[in-house]
Amino acid sequence: MKKIAASAAAIFISSAQMAQAQQPIITDILWPNINSYCTFQRNGQNFDYNNPDSWRFVFFDNTDTITGSNARYAYIGLHHQVRQLEEIDTMTSGEGELRSYRTWGEPSYEVKVSMIKGESGGESTSYTGTISVSGPGGSEEVEFHGDCGV
Repeated sequence: MKKIAASAAAIFISSAQMAQAQQPIITDILWPNINSYCTFQRNGQNFDYNNPDSWRFVFFDNTDTITGSNARYAYIGLHHQVRQLEEIDTMTSGEGELRSYRTWGEPSYEVKVSMIKGESGGESTSYTGTISVSGPGGSEEVEFHGDCGV
């Protein structure tokens, strides 16, 4: 009987670990009418200015224009929580840019945003790319599309 109970417990723990592993790490932030510099949505997601439910972002940042420092503040949704990011490094190459971040506070995650510049307009430049996250809850990568102000 003890062997059956031990086997059942092992199966239960294994199932719970698999279910936890399948949970997304990068989660959407619903923020209608956000006023930000860059906003990135999951690839394939459509944005409709008049539909508040379409204002879902996996990443956004803003520039401090109040103090005059022009510091950039970035945010990502991790496990259904908005997490502020500290920029560690930025590398540019041709039409691409790779930004490296780390989350403030615990648990700590590393975030890499690989951006490829698209078309530019009068008010913004479009971008596509990937966001990669790794930390104690696992790792995940999502493709995005979006834009940044000019």
